[in-house]
Amino acid sequence: MVNSNYIHYYYIENYLFLNVNDKFNRNHRIDAFDFICILKWQCENFDVDELKNIIFEKSREIKEIPKRFNSNFDFLIKRITRELYSISDNEEKAKYLFDDWGFPPEIIINLLSILYQNDFLFYSEKAAELLDGGKAKKFRNFACLKNFNSFWKRYQEYIQKIDKLVPNDIALNDKVRWLAGKHIQSQTKFNIN
Repeated sequence: MVNSNYIHYYYIENYLFLNVNDKFNRNHRIDAFDFICILKWQCENFDVDELKNIIFEKSREIKEIPKRFNSNFDFLIKRITRELYSISDNEEKAKYLFDDWGFPPEIIINLLSILYQNDFLFYSEKAAELLDGGKAKKFRNFACLKNFNSFWKRYQEYIQKIDKLVPNDIALNDKVRWLAGKHIQSQTKFNIN
């Protein structure tokens, strides 16, 4: 359900990590509105219509989904996230979204980081840029990998590298924010000089 307190959406990250996560834990699913909010948060360059078409196409391959729901985006997002809730293994959650529904890695990571905050780190371009250190774009382009095993391996490296660089007393997703903040500070200092 859409909230009429528009300030929630201005502070979209707070809305996602507090409200959407809470809804997912209570209802074991999220709706299309909250899913699109996740896309607008960290995947804003991704074409929503393109993803909808991928989901509609995949839904037509699943015999259990009645034909009348094959183009119902809200129904399909609820179904996808409800099934996701029933998967216990983290890698299998990501694999389900990648293989069964064709979600791109960037969307998988950011969706899972909202729904499972203690298990997944969200993807930040700023953090990835700092991890790469101006070298090859190992972490800046891992979200574009087309093979699940390559993507999952690179994502695990992303987590390990962030863990090494950020103090241990910081909550999981705050580690990405800490690193992104460090990048912003570094760039600001560079711009002053």
